[in-house]
Amino acid sequence: MSEQTTSDVVQLVRRYLADVRLDGGSIYLEVDESHIRRSDNWWRVPMRLSRWPKRMFDYYTVLAEVEQEIAEKENLNILFSTGEPLMEDDASAAAAA
Repeated sequence: MSEQTTSDVVQLVRRYLADVRLDGGSIYLEVDESHIRRSDNWWRVPMRLSRWPKRMFDYYTVLAEVEQEIAEKENLNILFSTGEPLMEDDASAAAAA
């Protein structure tokens, strides 16, 4: 891709994440559009989950795989970061109380 806009990056990342689900399909990932930033030739793309996964390792593995796939196929450097989930799961909420 040549000169990308934030909108281009959002659409591209969403396309690559369209079929990604964690914990047997119960967790989905969403791009936090309002906090995407470009720094030199890298795009920092914050992600939101529908809820925390049972195994964070699976989440980070998926993000790394998608970053690599976008780099190889689109020649675009993406660095995903993570934010709070869109909703608390019962286990996390109970542990915090």
